[in-house]
Amino acid sequence: MKLHYRTLFTVSILALFLVGCDTDKSDPSNPDETEVPEIPVSEIYVSGYESGDVKYWKNGTVTNLTPGSSYGYATGLTVSGNDVYVAGWEDGVGGRKLQYWKNGVSTQLAVGDTNTLTGGIAVSGNDVYVAGAQTNSGGTKVGKCWKNGIATNLSDGTPGHHTNAEGIVVVGNDVYIAGGEFNGSRGVAKYWKNGVAIPLTDGTKSAHASAIAVDGNDVYVAGYETLTAAAGSPPVAKYWKNGVAVSLTDGTNYNVATGIAVSGKNVYVCGYQNNTGSGNTAKYWKNGVAKDLTNGSQNSQANAIALSGSAVYIAGYEGNFVTYWKNGVATHLSNGGSSSSEGLAIFLKK
Repeated sequence: MKLHYRTLFTVSILALFLVGCDTDKSDPSNPDETEVPEIPVSEIYVSGYESGDVKYWKNGTVTNLTPGSSYGYATGLTVSGNDVYVAGWEDGVGGRKLQYWKNGVSTQLAVGDTNTLTGGIAVSGNDVYVAGAQTNSGGTKVGKCWKNGIATNLSDGTPGHHTNAEGIVVVGNDVYIAGGEFNGSRGVAKYWKNGVAIPLTDGTKSAHASAIAVDGNDVYVAGYETLTAAAGSPPVAKYWKNGVAVSLTDGTNYNVATGIAVSGKNVYVCGYQNNTGSGNTAKYWKNGVAKDLTNGSQNSQANAIALSGSAVYIAGYEGNFVTYWKNGVATHLSNGGSSSSEGLAIFLKK
């Protein structure tokens, strides 16, 4: 079974969102009545890693960003005009290097230990934003947002209060980042708006937020909270709308939500269920109704979600393949030759 840094209080991968229009007067108790028609997609981008190399795929064609490097992940991806931006990290001489690539050209953000990580990336006009975390001199992981390479701390570095910053969305002048902070005994799910923390859980149970979407005045955050405060309690996949939690699972099994997107009145969340002894099953929920993306015969995971109207695209892995699913149908992007392969972010260009 693959072990990933996204599980529990470690970094999860960003999820991209698409804001849907809602101008009808239909019955709000029936979300599907506001379904946005599918919009044709000209380009599908997925970032991730294969055999330790940081990569992204455009319509199935791969670009290797770190040929011959020791090891790395491409954790976030966005496209602005004709420019492709990828956030990620690679291990090398001198430590772990955080960076982003614009059209394959690297800009270094920070160097640190193995707790130094990137999350998502967003572009607004000429500004490039990257979420992540870096260990300070006292050994505490501090959540950060880099704007054009300049870091702003999201946490104060209180010893032992490790913080992750992951999914990021920029709307106008507002920057939203999902993540979590360890309070000394448990993780607290939260998001930051323009650097101000908004807790989603009270710290009595372990929780974390992985992805964020904004639709008008509504803020949606996906993640998990454990069923009870007891050690080993299974995580319950959840999303929060304006701070109000919606549970997607009941705690019978181990479930984590990793990505979220909104279209009209419909809320889509992707994630996975851990099947004890037999790996993970990739899945997504539409308005709380679960759909498995695989039959459980292979280890799989869904990491990021994007919408094109009613069409649902999800990036992750199935077996040894970097994979994306469109409406539940899988497309394998890698050759399956490496068990160290995964899709971590997805972007759709219309």
